[in-house]
Amino acid sequence: MDNPNDTLGKRFSAFWIGVGGFLIFLVAGLTVKFTAPDATEGDPTLDSGKLETARLETRKGIEDAQAKLLGYGVTDAEKNLVRVPADSAIPAALAMLKASKPSKTERVIPGTDTAMEIFKKQQAEAEAAKAKAAAEKPVGEEKPATRELDPAVVAELREKGKAVYMGAGICTTCHQADGKGLASVFPPLAGSEWVTGSDERIVAAILRGLAGPIEVMGTVYNGAMPPQPHLTDEQIAQVVTYIRSEWGNDAPPITPDQVAYAREKYTKEAGMFSAATLSAEIPDDKMLPFSDK
Repeated sequence: MDNPNDTLGKRFSAFWIGVGGFLIFLVAGLTVKFTAPDATEGDPTLDSGKLETARLETRKGIEDAQAKLLGYGVTDAEKNLVRVPADSAIPAALAMLKASKPSKTERVIPGTDTAMEIFKKQQAEAEAAKAKAAAEKPVGEEKPATRELDPAVVAELREKGKAVYMGAGICTTCHQADGKGLASVFPPLAGSEWVTGSDERIVAAILRGLAGPIEVMGTVYNGAMPPQPHLTDEQIAQVVTYIRSEWGNDAPPITPDQVAYAREKYTKEAGMFSAATLSAEIPDDKMLPFSDK
């Protein structure tokens, strides 16, 4: 059924009304675009060139901050800690390792020619130190006189010293019950100049220990004696008196007060003696002082 209001004239009029409205909006939009003032005009902070520069600076700051946070810390040639990007951390570390020259540590095996050369060098240094000490020794300085002890006291020291020496394997494990030691490793005590010489030296060796090569009666031994600070002054005086008067040895006894003096003097520092350092620090003629008690 046809609509009486839908005529060709009405359709033509509606078409031109729509075209007219479109043209009006088009003209209005163009007018606004070309007549409105520029938003950046008169404001130097909004200049396009400066805006681009500011954008680039901000971006660089962000990238630098990321590099510091995400980069790896490495040490340069001057030992300064620096940060490098993650992608260049490994090459930088490799370059520094290549440039560095780590020191070479030489391992010395006991009994080898190298060990003997070191021992001979230490002996020479010890002899030089002893010669220097003798040259600097004041004229007229006398070796301490031997204190005469009651024979009964000496006998008791020897008897108790034998019990210490034989007991719990403290001494006999290495030096043996007969005082002859073990070949090439643990030196003999029988006839040893280290036992019958300076009493201060033997006591210091017991308190601090002794490691490395040592020459006894012309033979070199290469073992170690651990420190024995757990022994009391009485026990050390007893065992030293025993070994200095057993197996043909003939050297004066020592007393607990002398051991106490040595303990105070030599246990302030840690570390075991070597034969060279012990001989240099305590010459063969250096004896423990006596107490007036």
